[in-house]
Amino acid sequence: MVVEGIADEALQWGCNLMLIQTNYEEERELEAFMLLKLKQIDALIICSKTSGWDIVEEYNRYGPIVVLEDARGRQVSSIFIDHYKCFTMALSYLTGKGHEKIGYCLARKTGTSSMQREAAYRDFYTKRNQAVRPDYFFYDAVHMEDGQWIMQQIAGMPDPRQPYWSLAIKWSAGILVYCRDQHIEVPGQLAIVGFDNQPIAKVMNITTFAIPLGEIGRKLFLLAAQGEVRHLEIETEFIERLTV
Repeated sequence: MVVEGIADEALQWGCNLMLIQTNYEEERELEAFMLLKLKQIDALIICSKTSGWDIVEEYNRYGPIVVLEDARGRQVSSIFIDHYKCFTMALSYLTGKGHEKIGYCLARKTGTSSMQREAAYRDFYTKRNQAVRPDYFFYDAVHMEDGQWIMQQIAGMPDPRQPYWSLAIKWSAGILVYCRDQHIEVPGQLAIVGFDNQPIAKVMNITTFAIPLGEIGRKLFLLAAQGEVRHLEIETEFIERLTV
């Protein structure tokens, strides 16, 4: 949906896009940077990266670079979501509903947004003088089907049927499907909060954060086209449904 937003705005400007799939491989990311340096592209939009900021800022002198993460304090334009704030809000919401055993699921452990989420989680429980449980963290969840192995790990824990929450709606949907197949009550025995509001979240009535992905894509393109260094925070909307 982000790419669709970029493409829609590019069409309005009469620009063509080149899509480079890097799979978080630094060598492929460097190939994209070299395209900018060699003037084969006019600007570079980075939706997600593994390269360090030193590399990004080195190539920024060859043309506009825009990143989809918090780059405040750097000479690189950015659009970002305050993941720390969102995570803290979700944790407060769940504990306010009486849930104490709370975990989360992420695609990868590294990355700015992942580190912000983990920091929010650790800070939240530290302030409450409660122990942080790393075994409640689940990584490498990429597809909807990953909800099954996540739930299998939870089922192997002592007193497993206590509320957890997951981020990213594909995995939340996968968890919900598994729970229904295994007759685990949601939200009675397990609570779920997603982090996206794609159509499947509406159909399955999943409590989630809504992110305007299409709008983010359009704004990413505009920052790249305008060339001025700016940092824009995108607000999210928390939508209560039936999984908490």
